[in-house]
Amino acid sequence: AEEMDYGQLGRNLAMRHRFTTQCVRPVTMWGLIEKSSKHNPMVNAHPDTLHAPLWPLVLAAGFKATGVSFSGENAGGTFPPEQWVVIPLCHLFTLLTGIIVFLLGKRLFDRRLGLLAVTVYFLSDTVWSTSISGLGISLATFLCTTAIYAALVGVTRAQEELPAKSWLVPLGISVALCVLAFLTRYAALVIVPAIALFIGLSLKNRGWTRALIFVAVFLVGISPWLARNKIVSGGLLGMAPYTALI
Repeated sequence: AEEMDYGQLGRNLAMRHRFTTQCVRPVTMWGLIEKSSKHNPMVNAHPDTLHAPLWPLVLAAGFKATGVSFSGENAGGTFPPEQWVVIPLCHLFTLLTGIIVFLLGKRLFDRRLGLLAVTVYFLSDTVWSTSISGLGISLATFLCTTAIYAALVGVTRAQEELPAKSWLVPLGISVALCVLAFLTRYAALVIVPAIALFIGLSLKNRGWTRALIFVAVFLVGISPWLARNKIVSGGLLGMAPYTALI
């Protein structure tokens, strides 16, 4: 059900160019009536206030690129958007994550440990169950894993006292990936304090200053989406926190 929800969000973005949903819930209607500036549920063009935007946006790009049909006619027992866009994208990000896992293992230990880590990763039932779920968790995992790898590269270069550009670029990539991960799944927020703590503890020269800058840049990066949620629904994360009560 959740994947179908993401799918229809992606379809609406592809066809209507608006982040609206056709799954109108009582709780989101209440939120728009009570907390939004318009005090209007906007049922006919109901803005989605539950989900992060990046995975639906990626799905919309895939739908547009492949030109899949949503009619369901002559589908042969399958749903074309899922068969040709959703699951292939999830598998792609799973494979890319495996590459980053290998690079992490190689950098932290050696080539053999990297191969062992990626082998265990690809043999995990949880990995492939997640990959066929279509929930965008594969994308979030790829972004988080790559953010960790980029932060590791940046910190290592800073410890070696290389020119500023050589470690600023990886750290900049890391914080950008953290922003994208948050915009994929809000739960990915937990990676930001972890990376900031790693930077602060690893760098003796202004380590905590750089960690605070990392967090500040992350907050600036996610602020436009938080502002959108605040304007539309009255909450920084929309109605997503209310799902914790379900």
